[in-house]
Amino acid sequence: MIIPFDHKLQAHCESGVTSNLLRHYGLPISEPLAFGIGSGL
Repeated sequence: MIIPFDHKLQAHCESGVTSNLLRHYGLPISEPLAFGIGSGL
């Protein structure tokens, strides 16, 4: 099964994966925003 997933190279693993997955599901956030949200949790 092939899923059309647009992977973008990011600076940090965890925030990059979060940003890519949320963008895939229709919520386009940047990696710095994902990093900031993660540090606030």
